[in-house]
Amino acid sequence: MISNAPRLIELTATSGPVTAHDRYSLEDVPAGATTVRLVASVAVGGPTRLLAPLVRRSIRRADAGQLDAFERLLDR
Repeated sequence: MISNAPRLIELTATSGPVTAHDRYSLEDVPAGATTVRLVASVAVGGPTRLLAPLVRRSIRRADAGQLDAFERLLDR
């Protein structure tokens, strides 16, 4: 375990009228494991906001893949 590792990682990305903010928090749990929580928020502006439910669904799928990749990185 790395004692000086960050416990919170925040990322913001903007593409056109869509802004996504991801907040990853890490918490040590028994047996040397780590729980990772992801809270994502998405803002959709302009006429694209009519497609917000589709945009959010797409981002949710992408975020699931990010958590899998993050888990593999932590397990190294």
